[in-house]
Amino acid sequence: MKTQKIISKEYSTAAVSPVIFRRLLILAVIGFSAILVTDYSSGLLSKFDSYGFPLSILSYSAIYLLSSTNKVDHRTLLLFSFFTVASYLISVSLYQHLFSDLTFSNSLQWLAINYIIAYLYLEVKYVTVIVISIYVFTVISHFFALMQNYSLAHSVGVALNIAIAHAVCIGLLSSAKRLRVKTDKTEERADTLENIAYIDLLTRVLNRRGIEKVFDELNIETTQTTRYAVLMIDIDHFKLINDQYGHLAGDNVLSKIAAKLNRSIHPNDLLGRWGGEEFIVVTLNRTTQQAIELAEKLKVAISELIIDDIKDITVSIGVGHSSEAESKIDVLKIADDNLYKAKKSGRNFVCYTHVTS
Repeated sequence: MKTQKIISKEYSTAAVSPVIFRRLLILAVIGFSAILVTDYSSGLLSKFDSYGFPLSILSYSAIYLLSSTNKVDHRTLLLFSFFTVASYLISVSLYQHLFSDLTFSNSLQWLAINYIIAYLYLEVKYVTVIVISIYVFTVISHFFALMQNYSLAHSVGVALNIAIAHAVCIGLLSSAKRLRVKTDKTEERADTLENIAYIDLLTRVLNRRGIEKVFDELNIETTQTTRYAVLMIDIDHFKLINDQYGHLAGDNVLSKIAAKLNRSIHPNDLLGRWGGEEFIVVTLNRTTQQAIELAEKLKVAISELIIDDIKDITVSIGVGHSSEAESKIDVLKIADDNLYKAKKSGRNFVCYTHVTS
């Protein structure tokens, strides 16, 4: 359970997640299929739609399959799906006005969906350009389509109606977009403040408060079947490193050791800086022997580090296991007591109750 899974919420550039996107694709396929059946049964299906509906259904089915494979960039698929429906809606409306085909339902009322989809599901930074482009193309193309069958005055009147109605729709959606951006920024600031509260800014792992918070949220004590161990890790002779190489070098040692520990533990384990040069690992679903083996692995991994020509960096580790006590406070105390014994045993030691290695 790495740090980013606990606290941080990364600002997403895409407005909709892949899972929800695929659900919407299914809805699109069902929607197009329903309209196809409805228009066919009521005699409103035009020649254009007899090809357009099946092509749209196939397109969205193909996008769904591509999204499921995760081989195509999610944002690319979002744009492709948007332009698929936008091109269809504009084309069918132009077809109706060009050829005066009244054998199917008027499609003009569906054009506003282009803007709704854009504002809801496309990236915020691209929405304005895309919407303006679609708006200008829709108005101009419909004006020229109307001119093929109607007078200039009639064509201008209808085109102006389209322009005004769509402009109002865009204005309302733009306001909603600004609210969305404001909400995203507010959430981002809240996440930053939460990170400051629970993340150690030097090592980028959980601080003591963060570890205690997550430890409490795990509800380990109420789950009798959950085994866990606590590893208290202390850097040996850290004061000498600060005195000999300076505090900046000492800070770098802390950061590198935290990074090494983070790479060496299981993704579901917790790592935090307990204070000063002391770290803590909470590992779940391990036996006592497995916890000791993990501690040995971490001890060896740290001893192999060379940081800015600083060699012989070692750690002492105390292990406490849930089988030894009923409360996590007692398990922490056992680990801390064993850490003290490891330091007294000559450092670069792993100590578990009466077992040392």
